[in-house]
Amino acid sequence: MSIGDWISIGDTEGKVVEITWRSVHVMTLERDLVIVPNSELAGASLKNYNRPDSVQGVIEEIGFSCDDPPNKVIEVLQQTALETNAVLASPAPSAFIKEFGDFSIIYKIRFFAPDYQGKIISSNDFKARLWYAAKRHNL
Repeated sequence: MSIGDWISIGDTEGKVVEITWRSVHVMTLERDLVIVPNSELAGASLKNYNRPDSVQGVIEEIGFSCDDPPNKVIEVLQQTALETNAVLASPAPSAFIKEFGDFSIIYKIRFFAPDYQGKIISSNDFKARLWYAAKRHNL
């Protein structure tokens, strides 16, 4: 773990801003500073979003009408992901049908962001862009 890494320890998730011999200081997304004692780190499950590399996968599930052609929906999902801020072109976004619901078809899309902060930005931006893309394509 290094300063600048995005980590998750128990219920705490954020960016490491300081490491001392007694504790790790984590700045949460809410801008709260959480000081985690090293004794707590020793017994906790730690997730480091920067290791082995910083690339982060994002998975979203979205429902579209059963009247919308699946191939068109998949194409719009993938193209919208590529046009989204903080989404990597490689590995390429992939979308597929997850299930047929009573009133909609549920699709799953997976794309990648360069880091944890990009994951948060891209997830929100993708959803907003998808709404406009669906309107443009009459979905």
